[in-house]
Amino acid sequence: MVEKDDWRLTAGPVLGHEEKLRNIPLYHIPFRPLSEQWDHEHCVFCWNKFAPLEGCLQEGYCTSPENERSAFWICPECYGDFKELFGWTLDTGTE
Repeated sequence: MVEKDDWRLTAGPVLGHEEKLRNIPLYHIPFRPLSEQWDHEHCVFCWNKFAPLEGCLQEGYCTSPENERSAFWICPECYGDFKELFGWTLDTGTE
């Protein structure tokens, strides 16, 4: 369990979005650019970069089953660290 004063919670890009991220399903999906202009995303907690480039994350946890402009991305490390605190469930897409 992470500390409540973890920098990713107190100074990261998640500030102001905490309630939108509580008790929601997440989807483990590959990252795909939305356009040439919208070619990467960042983890909403640690700002780790998702992009189809070497050295960047290629997949992660998303608030949408498909990448879309309003979706939040969460890297695997932050998912593991915060899944209990935020009450996430993993949606596998199967019934």
